[in-house]
Amino acid sequence: MTKFIYRALDPQGNAIEDTMEAPSAHAATRKLQERGLTVNSVEEAYPEKGLLRVSGRLHWEDLQLLSEQLASIIRSGLPLVPSLQALAKDLRHPRLKPVLEGLHQDLDRGTALEDAIARQHDHFPPMYPALIRAGEASGDLPGVLGLISEHATRIVDLKHRVQAAMVYPLILAVVSLAILIFLLVKVVPVFESIFAELGGSLPAPTRLLVALSHGVQTTGPTIAIAVLIALIGGVVLWSQLLRSQRGRCQLELFRLYAPWFGPAYHVAVQARFFRMMSLLLASRVPVLDAIELSAAGSGSPVLERASEEAVLSVASGENLSDALKGTGFFGHDALWLMATSEARGRIDEAFESLANRYEREVATQDQMAGAVLGPAFVIGLGCMVAFITISLYLPIFTLGDQIG
Repeated sequence: MTKFIYRALDPQGNAIEDTMEAPSAHAATRKLQERGLTVNSVEEAYPEKGLLRVSGRLHWEDLQLLSEQLASIIRSGLPLVPSLQALAKDLRHPRLKPVLEGLHQDLDRGTALEDAIARQHDHFPPMYPALIRAGEASGDLPGVLGLISEHATRIVDLKHRVQAAMVYPLILAVVSLAILIFLLVKVVPVFESIFAELGGSLPAPTRLLVALSHGVQTTGPTIAIAVLIALIGGVVLWSQLLRSQRGRCQLELFRLYAPWFGPAYHVAVQARFFRMMSLLLASRVPVLDAIELSAAGSGSPVLERASEEAVLSVASGENLSDALKGTGFFGHDALWLMATSEARGRIDEAFESLANRYEREVATQDQMAGAVLGPAFVIGLGCMVAFITISLYLPIFTLGDQIG
């Protein structure tokens, strides 16, 4: 849950300014309107500060470890407060250790586990306290924590596969750039001096290579500074866009409609949404909250905004599959499976099946990208070395013909 500051008017016209916790600003607005209030503004109580603020958000590896430890403590019947204190004392983890210490302090003061986690909203994703609340309400908190741990394990495995697929192309790109700079700065000038002593006109490829060498040597520092300034400017622009909902949506639209990358990113966003829905519905979280939390957990501002209309449609009595169809974000096959499963009362199974299918597709796309990028960089590196070699040795043959 996130804490929001709201300003509203009651039915008598009196101004109210207070705080409340909700999964999103839209959820907070809806709850206030249900109370009969006229909402003027809803803002986060703890906005991000600073341009390069270091995020304290726990990674999925951290959530996996925390969920496993909490489930083990609860299943074994050990008292939670001293167990967390001992765990925080023994753990050597820079991100997780202060979180455990904060949880121990809040629980020691009598705060419920859900509220203690919600108070540390900077560290946990929005769905985590909602799942804890659902687990406590259903009496199966260890089971819910096990579901969270399994979900975190899947995400960690997928992230590791993506990283492994991209390491080889990245190394090749760095090596290719280093070889090119070395040849242009160290090797080409030596051959240039030899060609100048022999005299005669140089072939076009050699002149191009010599021009590139001069450009790198004379304007190399300027180019490096320009690239550095461009990178800093890009980081500043990116951070400014991320500060507003409109900016985040613009970046999201660029990612969704980018050539080749856009369809793969779209599939990844849907996979995260389906997995969150499956997890939340299996934990008996209410459907409206599940939609909002899943959209927020998908990482897509566009889907998050579209889900607001879906929530209103479901609240007015529309089927979940029809409400999600109205977002225009999901494909026909996924919507058909959701509609069929919802008619049989098995919508949670549909989301689990869709999550498994889309996650497999994401993994396949990542493997294909790694399989294609690696040979592409090798071919590019070979072409670059071949061009430089031919450009350096071609004058030897032409000058030999002139001497003859």
